[in-house]
Amino acid sequence: MSNLNEQLEQLPKAMQPSRDLWPSIAAKLDKPAQTSSNQNPWQWVAIAASMALVSVLSFNMGKSQIVEQDNSQMLAMLELINNQHQTQVQQYQAKVQLTSWGQLSQEPVDAGLTEVRTASDEVFKTLLAQPDNQKLQKLWLWLLEKEREILRESQQPQLNSI
Repeated sequence: MSNLNEQLEQLPKAMQPSRDLWPSIAAKLDKPAQTSSNQNPWQWVAIAASMALVSVLSFNMGKSQIVEQDNSQMLAMLELINNQHQTQVQQYQAKVQLTSWGQLSQEPVDAGLTEVRTASDEVFKTLLAQPDNQKLQKLWLWLLEKEREILRESQQPQLNSI
């Protein structure tokens, strides 16, 4: 270790360049930057514009894919609700057929059901075209509930007619 320290002591404290380099550095700093003759100043504008166009197009394409995905999920949810409603209606109708109340006059009930079902079908068709329309969604769900309500009430005994 002492040998290494001795060698370090023998080294010069500073090094000087073999020649003065500052005049050549200063000369290069004073010269204007050379541009190649084939570069056009509009080239940078064109590059910037194309990058802006690509970014806008990619943003809009991504946005439309999100909307399409959201609509497909909404349509799937509407179909699921519709299928569950149809199952509930079939269960109500099966109960009506099993009870003696179903033998009573059902004309007013059938007329009300027909009217509600027709309206519900029309709203559902419109909703399939506009799945994110919240007013249509609420109207359709209200009509489905009205149909179930009519079916529930038709199962209760009609004391006035007995």
